[in-house]
Formats: sequence, C-alpha cells, structure tokens
Amino acid sequence: MGAINLTKQTVNLSKQQTINLSKDYDAGLDEIQVGLGWDPAKPKPMGGILGSIFGLTTKVPDIDCDAWVSIFDDNDKVLDTIYFNNLKYMYDGRVVIEHHGDNLTGVGAGDDEVITIHLHQLPANAKRLTIGVTIYRGFSRGQSFDIIENVYIRLVDVKNNFEICRYADKNIYEYPRSQTFYAGDLINTSDGWQFRAIGVGDMSGSIGDAVKVAANANFSRVSGFGLK
Repeated sequence: MGAINLTKQTVNLSKQQTINLSKDYDAGLDEIQVGLGWDPAKPKPMGGILGSIFGLTTKVPDIDCDAWVSIFDDNDKVLDTIYFNNLKYMYDGRVVIEHHGDNLTGVGAGDDEVITIHLHQLPANAKRLTIGVTIYRGFSRGQSFDIIENVYIRLVDVKNNFEICRYADKNIYEYPRSQTFYAGDLINTSDGWQFRAIGVGDMSGSIGDAVKVAANANFSRVSGFGLK
C-alpha cells in the first residue's frame, strides 16, 4: 500500500487496512485519544392491527457496551488490560493509558467511550495494543451486536485535536450474535507506530474471554482474519 497523506484530512479506513502513524503522519506523535462509538438499533414497527393503527414500535433495551484495550508483548503475553474496572495503566510513575469512563447506554452523539494513550511512554516491550468493545452481560440479557448500529473507532492527535483516522463498520451483522467487536490494533514496529482496522466480531461474552482470543489470534499478523 502506498503512503497515505494524513496531514490534510481524516483518513477513512477499510477493514484490515493499515496506516503508519509515525511515518505518514507525525514521527513525534505521542498522546492520542481513541474514541469509540455505537448506537442502539432504531425501534422497529410493531406487528399486528394495534401496531399498524397506533404506530407502535418495539422497545430497544439499553445496551451497556464496554471499551477496552489490552497491551501485549512480543510473545503475545498480556501486560495489562484497561477497562471500566481498571481505568489507568501506570508505567515509570506516569499514567500512560487512561480509560475515561463507562457509558451504560450508547445513547447520544459523539464518542461513547474514550481511551487516552501516550505511545512513546509505553514500556519497550509493549508491541501491540488491541482495542475492542464487549457487551456487558450480553448473553444473559439476550443482546448482541445484531441490535447495535454505527460502530466506529477513531484516533485523534491530542495536541491539535486533529482526527487522524476513522474506521466505521456497517457490516457487523456478518458476525451474528457477536458479543465482542475487535475494532483495531496499534502496532509498535521498526518503522514506528501503525494502526490496523480489524473490524471483526465473535461470541466472547466477557472482556477476559475477548482478550484471550485477541492474544491467540494476533490480528496484527493475520491477513483477512475473521471470526464467526
């Protein structure tokens, strides 16, 4: 893939597309915000005579999606996972990764959950950061990504509030009953930090299970990876 000019406008990524943040955007890029968003599916018309007469719709329950990021070393060992119950990752006395809080419904415009990452303050053995979203208690509540719309991930340069890139997934339905959506990888390479849009889902029903899948799958090295 040829070089992408990131200096003039946001790059809209396709599934499995990779960009080099350090080489193509800014070699000094450090503090980024990872914004993740989603919307509950719109209510559908209720069937039957009463539904057609009174314009009744089915109720869409609140869906609690939880964003997370896991840090992996060269051997795909998990160094830490940052999520709603572990909001900060500290290294060398500094907050290097911070999760800015849990959104319980996904209702409203803008990012639903935000994670700040200082790329150059991570330990040297942090080679991959996988970012995902998992539905809280999705199985017990009968919920899945089938009833979620407009899932996206975007990277913002904090120093100038510039949106570097965005990946929006409109085909999450190809992974029916998915409980987890693997959004993207930040990969530390010899050419600098790269970001890959993953865009796949599976039935991992907890963040812990999803992290195990991410460790074994290693999305950064598998071309065209998909889970069904």
